Amino acid sequence: MRIPGNKRSQEPDDIGNRAGIFAEAVRDGDMNLAWSMLSKETRGMRLGVWATRNNVDMQNAYRAAYDQDHNMRPSMMKDFRDTVLRLWPLEDLTDLGVAPTNFIDDTHAFAFLPFGVVENESTVAHRRMMSGLVIPMLLEDGQWQPLPTRNVAVECDLCQREVDRYTVHHLVPKARGGRFGPTANLCPTCHRQLHALFTEATLAEELNSIALLRANPQVNNYLKWVRKQKSAGGFKVRRSNSRR
Repeated sequence: MRIPGNKRSQEPDDIGNRAGIFAEAVRDGDMNLAWSMLSKETRGMRLGVWATRNNVDMQNAYRAAYDQDHNMRPSMMKDFRDTVLRLWPLEDLTDLGVAPTNFIDDTHAFAFLPFGVVENESTVAHRRMMSGLVIPMLLEDGQWQPLPTRNVAVECDLCQREVDRYTVHHLVPKARGGRFGPTANLCPTCHRQLHALFTEATLAEELNSIALLRANPQVNNYLKWVRKQKSAGGFKVRRSNSRR
């Protein structure tokens, strides 16, 4: 998966470690810790969205954002966690690694937390063909802060188009024992297409790698078609006449 920016080191750093702490806090439901790590921009945006959605006075929303004992705080934190988990797959957050950081400039970077890192391999120096969380990070007041709900342009592992939202595809479906197996980051259209074309049994037994998917005639025809479209997120799934 191609991530914007350039690495300044081949080793993971504190930026990735902070991103990992944030992701684990969301996973474990420690939303006070996760909230405290956000940039001012993200906190302001989230409290505004929550207040508007729930018809809450902005002064009360502000108090809830900065007072852990406020009676509206649990509702705000639940909304924040639900929002993040719409972007991240909760079931894959148990085995996160830390890869080298990609820098855009001195104040903006992208942390990469690969999925499925095995025991005693919590850091990853070489990404290989790994998928995982891409978290924008901002240097603010001398500390790197996550921007978890900001869109990130990444490349779909299947169609190789840049998209600002991706989904995680288990190359062996979870129902077929792929809970801890390899994954791929796919644009939503490619992900829907695969599950429209093939059964979970076919995906698990015959099409359990990106190379095998691309070699499949149906997928190959789909990829030829999808590359002609203007936007990776702006077209419908092509339905197959005979789902295998």
